[in-house]
Amino acid sequence: MRIIIVGCGGMGTYQAKKFQQLGATIVGAIDHNPTNLDTFCNLYAVPWRSSSLDDLALMRGKADAVSCALPDRYHLSCCMTVLAMGFALFAEKPMGSTLSDARSIVEASHAVLMPSMVNYSKRNMKALHALRTVVLEDTLGKLLSVTIQYNQGWVLTNAWGDWRTEPRWKWRLLPTAGNGGCIGDLASHLVDALFFLFDSVTFMRTTSFSTLGELVSDGTIPLCDEYRQTFLRNGSVPVAYEGFLQIGVGIPCHLSCTQVSPSDGDTVRISVVGSRGQATFDSSHSRNSVKVTSDTGSCVVEGPPTVTSTYASFMNWVDNSVPARPTLSDGLLVQEILEEMKQCRLS
Repeated sequence: MRIIIVGCGGMGTYQAKKFQQLGATIVGAIDHNPTNLDTFCNLYAVPWRSSSLDDLALMRGKADAVSCALPDRYHLSCCMTVLAMGFALFAEKPMGSTLSDARSIVEASHAVLMPSMVNYSKRNMKALHALRTVVLEDTLGKLLSVTIQYNQGWVLTNAWGDWRTEPRWKWRLLPTAGNGGCIGDLASHLVDALFFLFDSVTFMRTTSFSTLGELVSDGTIPLCDEYRQTFLRNGSVPVAYEGFLQIGVGIPCHLSCTQVSPSDGDTVRISVVGSRGQATFDSSHSRNSVKVTSDTGSCVVEGPPTVTSTYASFMNWVDNSVPARPTLSDGLLVQEILEEMKQCRLS
């Protein structure tokens, strides 16, 4: 597979590494930031570069696929251009900054019928596949409840660098780059995981919603006047969220995500309770297995020896015409839930 990376920051660099390790050839790169573009192209020996998406037409016949690794706000224009020019599309999650954007992208993909995926990379964790097996094999009996959370702490702790200045983190908190905050960044992974595990997910209600501006106002997060102008002038993104979804028919699911947990670095936790037992997963302990506990004892269920990653699945689709998931239609299902989360702050 010959691929062009659009967006040469942190995510684009990570994607290029993954694709190159699998044997793909990075044949082009596009970024408006000349420093990022030069650094990226030198690192991956990329022969063609441009500062404008308009130049993508020059690569027809020279590339098979394009990855959109841009901030959420720019997904619509990038993905629509990629599809219109007949390239296969690998889109970073979430598909767009709004439900309308996501619907437009899906409609465009249906018109051209090219391989198209959204990179919900938590599906690459072996533990998630182990948990799916536990659910599908009815190990837990009748499902009673689900709890799922994704906790990070970098906004509070600066553990990954100063988000006020470092572009890789800064854009995630800028309303002008996409207003999703922790909902678009973290909850999107959780909702996709729920669809992967249970197929049917419905939004119920929001119970807690905290924005960056609120935590600045109450003194939890210090921010000088200059940075207040940068991050709060055009609104404020959510940095902590809690709410309830419904799994299947009547199974409650408590979902929470935060970027301001002082005790977490980057942790996903899932608990599924059934009439005959409980399955739990904590990525800080293991990304490869889940623990199952019942009246008869407990055991560890390991994930499969190998999991075909989203990157490998996309390459196989492009090279060998083998369809894969998550598709853009899967991404749209997630986006519908995210939209309700963002619109329903408290209910």
